[in-house]
Amino acid sequence: KTALERVLLIDPTTPRKETIIKLVNAIASRNVGVVQLTSTPAGATVYVNNKSEGARGKTPFELSLPPGTHRLVFELDGYAMGSADVTIKFGETTELDLPLQALSCELSLSSIPVNGSATINVANPIALPVKIRVAPGDHRIIVSGQGYRVQKHTVHCDGAKPLAVEAALVALPAQPTPVGAQGSASTSDDKQA
Repeated sequence: KTALERVLLIDPTTPRKETIIKLVNAIASRNVGVVQLTSTPAGATVYVNNKSEGARGKTPFELSLPPGTHRLVFELDGYAMGSADVTIKFGETTELDLPLQALSCELSLSSIPVNGSATINVANPIALPVKIRVAPGDHRIIVSGQGYRVQKHTVHCDGAKPLAVEAALVALPAQPTPVGAQGSASTSDDKQA
């Protein structure tokens, strides 16, 4: 652009003046730099400055912006919204990779008595007490213990607040010993005596 403008200063009556002016204007209108945008994981929707200006694309992609500092906002379901400032220089390419933080909730599980176990969403049983992280959404928890009734709970993780389930296990009723079993036990004891 500077070189073309210098040509016009040196020879303002050049027969190519009109073409040079068009080229200078075209270059001026493209006064941008490029930012190559990626996110981990990919597929985040990107906004420039704020969401009210509308989405500009989904990662990975290239975005042309005028020189200066711009705030880029990344949004992906299941992940906390992320943002980063990027400084754009005319004619240069800048790379920006933003790792996104998965939304989750800390879930505390315990039982009374403490010898219980739990399954979450029909996974393998885990011994209680325990603290684990769960993804956003509903989770079905089944708490059990040897000789106790099974308890079912549902919790909802909104990705922000901690969750807790404390199950007070209820003992199963004692099974009566069959009459014949008592008699045969005493008979075998009598035989041993």
